[in-house]
Amino acid sequence: MTGDCGVGAVALSVDPSAAAALLVLLVPTDASFTPAVRTVAATGLLMALLWLTEALPLGMTALLPLVIFPATGIRTAEQAAAPYGNASVFL
Repeated sequence: MTGDCGVGAVALSVDPSAAAALLVLLVPTDASFTPAVRTVAATGLLMALLWLTEALPLGMTALLPLVIFPATGIRTAEQAAAPYGNASVFL
């Protein structure tokens, strides 16, 4: 079936995106590129690739930092959610 947007199509888009983001975490760098910076960069890359491929709905992709940042200890849930509550942001 042409134009199929089932689970297989999503997996084909998400897998390379996740692999590319994982590479950012594994690339050796100098001391100024801390694990927190790597995680934020990998999250940004993952989000950009998911937006480009539209493997996940844009709204769901935009909420990834709310899950990833508290889970990795970069920010608390309250700190990660604060920018989403800004009056200038229309989500």
